[in-house]
Amino acid sequence: MPNIYQIAEANKARLLAGERRASLELVEAYAVAYRQSKASIEALTADIEAARVSGSPVSSSWLFERDRMSRLQGEIESEMSRFSVRAAKTVTGEQQLSFEFGARDAKNLIIESKGASVAAELGGLDARSVEAVAGFAGDGTPLRSLFDELGAHTSRRVRDELIAGVAQGAGARVIASRIKDAFGGDLARALTLSRTEVLRSYRTAVLDTYRATPHIVKAYRWQSTLSPRTCGLCWAMHARMFPLNVPMSTHPNCRCTLIPVTDRTPERTPSGAEEFAKLEKGYQLEVLGKGKFDLYKAGKLELSDLVGERIDARWGVVRYERSLRDIVG
Repeated sequence: MPNIYQIAEANKARLLAGERRASLELVEAYAVAYRQSKASIEALTADIEAARVSGSPVSSSWLFERDRMSRLQGEIESEMSRFSVRAAKTVTGEQQLSFEFGARDAKNLIIESKGASVAAELGGLDARSVEAVAGFAGDGTPLRSLFDELGAHTSRRVRDELIAGVAQGAGARVIASRIKDAFGGDLARALTLSRTEVLRSYRTAVLDTYRATPHIVKAYRWQSTLSPRTCGLCWAMHARMFPLNVPMSTHPNCRCTLIPVTDRTPERTPSGAEEFAKLEKGYQLEVLGKGKFDLYKAGKLELSDLVGERIDARWGVVRYERSLRDIVG
C-alpha cells in the first residue's frame, strides 16, 4: 500500500501531465503567431538585401522610413495579442483544474495521515477561493496582462535585432536567425509563466485546505522530488517544516508540494541533505555543477548554503539557489 509520500508524488505526476498539455497548447499557439509574423519579417529582410544590392545605403533610419518598422511591429503585436488571449484562457482553465485537484488531493493526504475517521470533518473550499486564483498570477496581476507584456517585449526585441543587424551589416539570414531567437526566448518565458502559475494554484489549494482544518493539520512539510533533475535549492528544502500561516515561497517552475503534519506524523523525517548524501557522486555532480560539487565533496559546502531568499517588489518572498560566487564570497 502506498504511503503518504508516494501518494503525493503520484498526485504531482498527474498534475504535471495536465500542465504539459497546457504547455503544448501554448507552443502551438505561439507557432501560429510566429508563422504569421515570419512572412512580414522575411519581406523586410529581403528589402534590406535588395537595397544593398542596388547600392542604396541601408541604415537604422532607413528602417523607419515609409513606416517599415512601425508596420512590422504592429503586425507582430497584433499576432502576439491573439496569442495572449489564447494563452490566458488555456492557463486559466488549467489553474481551475489544478486548484480543484489540489483541494481534493489535500483531503486525501490528510485522511492518509490521520485516518478515515476525519473525512467527515473535511469541508470544501469556498468557490470564491478558486475565483481569486484562476486567471491571476501570484502577485494578483491578471494573466492576460502578463502575456500581453510578452507581446510588447517580443516586438521590441525584433526592432532591436533589426537595428543592430543593419548597423553591423549583417546578412538577411543572420538577422532572421536573431529574430527567431527573440521569439524563442519569449516562448520560454510564456511556458515558465504557465507552469509556475498552474503549480502555484495547486499548492494554494493544498495549503488553503490544510488551513481550513487547523484542529487536524498542525503544519506542513516541504516535499521535493528527489531526483537528479531537482535543483539544489529544492533538495535543501526537502522535509523542512513550516507553520500553516507561512506561504510556500519557491522559485519559478518549482514542482515541489506540501505534506500535512498531524499528530500522527513521524516527528523525524530524513532531511534533503541526508537523502542527497546517499546519491551517487555522478548524480550529485549533475545537481550541483562542478564548482559546488567540488566544495561539497571537500566538506566546504552544505546543502543549506544553497538556499537564498530575497524580497521581490512584485512577487514577495522568492527563494533561489545561490550562485557559487555568492557562496564563496
